[in-house]
Amino acid sequence: MALNREDYLELLRYFQSQLHSNFPEIYEMVEIEFEVSNEPKQILLMYIRKTINVISERSSSNYRRILSILNKNVKTVENERINDILIRFSPEEQEVYGISELSLSNIQDFSTLLQSLQDIYEIIEGE
Repeated sequence: MALNREDYLELLRYFQSQLHSNFPEIYEMVEIEFEVSNEPKQILLMYIRKTINVISERSSSNYRRILSILNKNVKTVENERINDILIRFSPEEQEVYGISELSLSNIQDFSTLLQSLQDIYEIIEGE
């Protein structure tokens, strides 16, 4: 059964509400970057694609890939593997974020969610 204009708009609203409820920070980033189109199917596809991009940037799978590249290309003084990336904030940033440093090893792995979103994208795109 082919989806109509209202079906796509309903899916978009549902997707937005779920994203807002479960990942408010990601929702805000997607909304900031979101471009509007006249075609509901295209709006939904763009929204899902933007969400995939934003979540990908924050997934530990990217972090693990970066660590792997670093370990292949960077030699440490002690010839040890690089196991973590630690970001230390300036005093001004500490006031804004409320923390002095952030270990990237604590990033969540969104691989399963990303694959599900990609599958949904492909199904809707094929409609």
